[in-house]
Amino acid sequence: MRKADREITDRAVIRSIMEEAQVCRIGLSDDGMPYVVPMNFGLGENCLYLHCAAEGRKLDILRRNDRVCFEMDILRELYRHERQCGCSARFDSVIGFGRAILVEDPAEKRAALDRLMEHYGAEGPFSYAVEDESFTLTETGTHTVTRQLGNIESAPVYALKGEIAKAPDKYISIKVNGNEMKLVNSSLSSGETLYIDTENMTAYVTSPSGAVLRNGLPLLEELNFPELKVGANEVVIETSGAVFAELHIQAKSRWR
Repeated sequence: MRKADREITDRAVIRSIMEEAQVCRIGLSDDGMPYVVPMNFGLGENCLYLHCAAEGRKLDILRRNDRVCFEMDILRELYRHERQCGCSARFDSVIGFGRAILVEDPAEKRAALDRLMEHYGAEGPFSYAVEDESFTLTETGTHTVTRQLGNIESAPVYALKGEIAKAPDKYISIKVNGNEMKLVNSSLSSGETLYIDTENMTAYVTSPSGAVLRNGLPLLEELNFPELKVGANEVVIETSGAVFAELHIQAKSRWR
C-alpha cells in the first residue's frame, strides 16, 4: 500500500469493517476484460459467502478463471470545499484477493445462507428449499404451473428457447398471471437461450454451450419480471411468425 500510515493491519478492525459494509464488489477477468459486480454477502471463517443465480455471466467466467478480487467500503464523512480540488472524503475500505469455490454440499449451503441472512439483520431460524421446483413447457397455449414449496411469491428465472427474426409483426408472448414478457422486433436464433432473471431484473442470451452472448433486455418489448405465487399460476404462450421451442421456469421458491 502506497500510504502505509493509512493501512489497517488489525484483523479484528478489518472484520468489523466487513461486518458493517452492505455491498461486496467482486472483480473478475472475462478473457482479459475486467468485470465488476456488486453482490450481497455473508462472512464465514476466513471466507466470504456470495449468493447468485445458478446460471449467468459470473459463473461462466469463474468456471474459466476462479481468481477473484473483492472490495467493500463505508463512507464516513465527505469534506466539501469551495475549491473543487479541496474536496475530500474519509472512508474505510477492505480489498482482498482469493479463489472462488462453488458450494455444493446442502448443509454448507444452508450455513452460508444463514450467514447472509444474519449479515443483513434477519433473525433465525431460517428455512430454505434444498431442492427447488422447476417446470418445463414445450407447447403454446394456456398452462397451469403449481408451486408447492415456499409461502410467499418467488422471483423465478425463465429460460426461453425458440426462433424469431427481427420484424415488427413477429413475436413470442409469455404471460404469467396476466403479466407479459414479449419478444417483438427481436432476434433469437435456434440453439440460443434467453434467460430472464426476475430477482435481478435482468436478461441475457446464451449460446448452445452456455456462454453469454449479449444483453437480453433489448429483446423485450417492456421490462416486466413476473413473480410466481404459491399454488396455481396461469402461463399463456402465444406466437406470431415465430417458433416456440421450450420455456423452463426455475421457481426460486422462498419463505417468510
